[in-house]
Amino acid sequence: MSSDWLSPEEERRALAVLDAAFGIPPESLAGHRLLRRGQHVFAVRREAAGACDAYRWVGAGLRLFKASESGALKPSTPGLQVFGRAATRRLCDLDGAALRALLSGQSLPWAGEDGPILLRWQGSPLGLGLARAGQLVSQLPRAVTEHLRVGW
Repeated sequence: MSSDWLSPEEERRALAVLDAAFGIPPESLAGHRLLRRGQHVFAVRREAAGACDAYRWVGAGLRLFKASESGALKPSTPGLQVFGRAATRRLCDLDGAALRALLSGQSLPWAGEDGPILLRWQGSPLGLGLARAGQLVSQLPRAVTEHLRVGW
């Protein structure tokens, strides 16, 4: 089975999404190749890329994006949890009360620009929030929110 690697131009466009949205420099993924599988784009370590071509596989690497029907790339929670440490903008550092509110399904007041926001707890990226009309809501998947609720 041949793997569907993104072309260099497609890789540049994909990495530009992370740079434009969060200030994550393309160099943060220098040791990776990007692989398309269905609606998802995965980051695969360059050392492991040959195995993707040599074997039949179901999934490989770290899910970095999901493509919408329009072709727009939405960053994934796992990708942001790993590469989001390099983010320099569109960040929201949550305190305990704000994190509990988001985990319970509440929105937070937001004075920044609309769009995707990288949610962080104690400097560590948790995943995406979405700011719209002065409100910030969680876009964290249930698997993440259930894990974070433990002990609260």
